[in-house]
Amino acid sequence: MPSSQEVERLTNVAQGIRSIDNQKLTRPTLGVESLEEQLQPRMKELGQKLSLAVQYASEIPSGQLNSIINAFEVIRNTMTGLADTSDSAAYIQNSRPFLQNFDNYMEQLREYWGPVVIAAILHKRLLDEDGIETAHDEAVNQLKIQASRTLEEIQEKSEESIEKARKLAEQIENRARLTATNISVEEAQSQFREAQKQFDGSVKIWSIISCIPITLFLILGVYLWNHQGPSDVGSAIYETGIRFAILGSLGALSAFCLRILRAHIHMRQQNLHRQRVANSIEAFVQSAVTPEQRDLILSYLVHSIIVFGNSGLVQEREESMNPSHLAIDSISRTFKYPESNRN
Repeated sequence: MPSSQEVERLTNVAQGIRSIDNQKLTRPTLGVESLEEQLQPRMKELGQKLSLAVQYASEIPSGQLNSIINAFEVIRNTMTGLADTSDSAAYIQNSRPFLQNFDNYMEQLREYWGPVVIAAILHKRLLDEDGIETAHDEAVNQLKIQASRTLEEIQEKSEESIEKARKLAEQIENRARLTATNISVEEAQSQFREAQKQFDGSVKIWSIISCIPITLFLILGVYLWNHQGPSDVGSAIYETGIRFAILGSLGALSAFCLRILRAHIHMRQQNLHRQRVANSIEAFVQSAVTPEQRDLILSYLVHSIIVFGNSGLVQEREESMNPSHLAIDSISRTFKYPESNRN
């Protein structure tokens, strides 16, 4: 059995190897001349062997342990010598021999490595049936624990990803709804503003046009009232018929102009109503909490734009007494009267 001094010596050698500055040893700043890529697998193997040797040092025979320690010391001294080289040119010159010597010393270490492997096998009781079964059970339990942890992590990550995706989908849907709503509202507002200009102009024009026949009707009525007709009965009846025909025609024309004016006023009020509702859509829609509420509010607002209701300006049914019909009948009867009188 090795002594405590030998075990301590191995521990000091391991600490010395681990304390070597890796940057000075590999020199990554030298580019292609750097030993970083070549030393990486070698240092990994060396670190594993150091850990095993230190762990099972007390179970390795003394003579074989000294040979292992001597091999580690040679490797440490070689690594320290290259790391302490300050001149880059000397480092590059010694790097290739260093790798060759490092591989030779590792090969010598492998020759003494058998006792370490045997000590590890005996320590873990891998040669005993109970030990094999225990190791198997421990490995299976470790795999189960690791698998359970992995599944839990996967489930947590999947639930988190699903939640993020759901929130992102809701945000995209909300932005799309608001964007579509804003675009629709702006387009409707633009259309209603353009239509309002046309309706305002039509109301002004037909107001002026309606004033002309009404004014003529009043002036002609006053004129006919102040000027009496002929004393002859036949001529008086004939002249009276003509007066009624002219007044009826002016009255029919006035009624027609007023009806067109009334229709344009009705359309103007209807367009103002639609414009006000369209201006309020965005505020009402944004006040909703859920998409279903937004859809319901939007449908009601669109329906209120389409349906204006009865403003009292335009009647739903046709009038039974049409002034134009009365005017035409009066004119026809007037022109028939002189022919019958001559006969």
